[in-house]
Amino acid sequence: MNIVHYAGNMERMRTLNLATTLVVVSLLSTTAVADRTSTERVSAARAAPVYDSSGVGKYFREWLLCGPMPLGRGLVVTDYKHGPQCTGFHADLLATAGSEAGIDPQEGDVVTWEGQTFQWFRHTSKGNLIALDEIFSPNELVVGYGFCKIRAAKAGRVILSVGSNDGIKIWLNGRNVHTYHPEMGRWLQPDDDYVPIDLKAGLNNLLVKVDEGGGDYGYVVRLLDYEQTVTSIRKDIDRHKRLSVVTEEDAAFVYFGEPYAISVLNPNARVTVELFDQTRKCLAVQTARPGYRLTFPLVDVPDGPLTFRASFSVSQGPASKEPASKGPVGKESGSKRETLVSERGHFKGKLPRHPNVQNIVDLALLNDRGKPYLPVGMYGVPVSAYPQIKEAGVNFVLGSAASLDAAQAAGLKVGVGLHGSGPGWLDHIRETVKATKAHPALLFWMMFDEPGYNKADLLQIHAVYNALYESDKIHPAYLVITTPTVYKTFGRCCDVLAVDTYPVSRGDYASVPRAIERAYDASDGDQPIWHCGQLFAWPRDRPPTPHEHRYMTYSSLIAGAKAFLWYSYGHGGWTLPKDDPPLWRAHKSLLRQLADLASVIVAPGRGEKVSVTGGHDTVRAVIKSDGKRTFLFAASDARTETVRCTFALPTAEDVSLDVYGEERTVTAAHGMFTDTLGPLDVHIYQLP
Repeated sequence: MNIVHYAGNMERMRTLNLATTLVVVSLLSTTAVADRTSTERVSAARAAPVYDSSGVGKYFREWLLCGPMPLGRGLVVTDYKHGPQCTGFHADLLATAGSEAGIDPQEGDVVTWEGQTFQWFRHTSKGNLIALDEIFSPNELVVGYGFCKIRAAKAGRVILSVGSNDGIKIWLNGRNVHTYHPEMGRWLQPDDDYVPIDLKAGLNNLLVKVDEGGGDYGYVVRLLDYEQTVTSIRKDIDRHKRLSVVTEEDAAFVYFGEPYAISVLNPNARVTVELFDQTRKCLAVQTARPGYRLTFPLVDVPDGPLTFRASFSVSQGPASKEPASKGPVGKESGSKRETLVSERGHFKGKLPRHPNVQNIVDLALLNDRGKPYLPVGMYGVPVSAYPQIKEAGVNFVLGSAASLDAAQAAGLKVGVGLHGSGPGWLDHIRETVKATKAHPALLFWMMFDEPGYNKADLLQIHAVYNALYESDKIHPAYLVITTPTVYKTFGRCCDVLAVDTYPVSRGDYASVPRAIERAYDASDGDQPIWHCGQLFAWPRDRPPTPHEHRYMTYSSLIAGAKAFLWYSYGHGGWTLPKDDPPLWRAHKSLLRQLADLASVIVAPGRGEKVSVTGGHDTVRAVIKSDGKRTFLFAASDARTETVRCTFALPTAEDVSLDVYGEERTVTAAHGMFTDTLGPLDVHIYQLP
């Protein structure tokens, strides 16, 4: 081979190889850029939602969610109360993925907890509430997380306004800025907690953790302007510094301020609450964060008037510009301090009750002819539906003075609501009673709705009770109470006590008769107790079945209920006839039975208890008679068991008993008979 030619070929080969290499490198570089761009796109698509801090007032509807994780071991939803057993709420369930303080998740990332794997997923809510009970399954006795980011153009303080059902924890940029874990849970609604937070310039990580016992579940978040919120709280300071006292059994539970709202004026401060007796001697002092419950044992406190006094220090100057983590508002140079003071009178022991009004005799309400009759009513009835419910068998509604004429035209009575509070409330009540007490459709005066749950002022409710008695000694004063532990206090502020027990979500149906019995135990024995039953569904839950409805009604009758009313004909856009026709038909059938049995139900006394053997102590029974007809009412509290039990009649004879509404008979030998009851069954036996 020619050396020159070979050398030329080699040069061409080197040139060709160099060009090929450059092309390959170029292609590889282009592919790498494309792959990186694609990865960045995927990463951006998986990234957490970002909200701008300037969008105050707008709700955060899009989140990365993770859950549901178990709230604890061995928990049951029936009558659930939160506490240390909520280990899932208190533990760091994100420890395998960076920890609660350090996590910065993307969509699709996974978390492992106790051998289970959970994935972060994106959810966008149609409404303002993040309804976790519609998103998670299971959705009871669980805990879950939500994550998003907040972009701030510059560092500054804002209010993170949140609501939750039930407990909530919040981390901002890895720091726990808020924890609230109410024992009894709470409603899911906006703006329960105002949390001052300090955003850094750029992106801020926000992690929310919410636990759930049973029922409604979720959270709601938005930002509020800090200065405007502080100004708003100061303008409405009387509401925000409210002091509430509720005695349950042998302790007074004391709350100062709307949870976390007033704390904005001094984020790290505590409120001091003092307890004084009637001589103004200080008996106890406690401190806590505003909104948190303080418990004052009353076992060793003498009966009589008490006073609780709360003191909370805030600044008089402008809102603090310091970060919330560095100290309380008002620490700025030159600021003046003031102490907000609230006092609340209270009472330990039995508040005095008046003799029964004219329309109550032997636990029964009297009609216009002075005869005992059975009140059967409903809440939530629009005026347009008055004729419909009258035809169905209802004879009274809960309404206002303005609804009396329409009710009278439909043949109904009205429990007139006098809801209110504050210094002008008594004057309003006296004026309303004076103008209305002679109306023929008036049945009773309703003073307040669930005063224990809503932390009403005990002495003010008692003052309303006294004012009603002074103004009208014919129509009874009525209260409805959902918290059995306040029967001994608020239950002494009325002539008629209605017990509302709504057990469908929690599943403890036997709480209905237990509550009636407990209310009678707390009374003087001459106060009629009424059954206020559940005919609605909690949000995203279900109403009772016809079978459950019948059980709750008759089990309350067995416990001594002297009237029946239900919540509700209508509730939050839902109406019973339209949205649950089978339950409405069952309700009308039940009303016909109650009308037929009315004289027996309202007969003097609560009936004669019947001895029951077998049935695993789940069957309760009572005999009631109006002197003409006698019935044995029996109900099984068992939710899943079918039981067979034996009843002992007050006679040793051999008799045959018709089973009411069932077209069958049972035979008693020597006064004893045996029958079978399925889960939540009711049988009514007519004695000869």
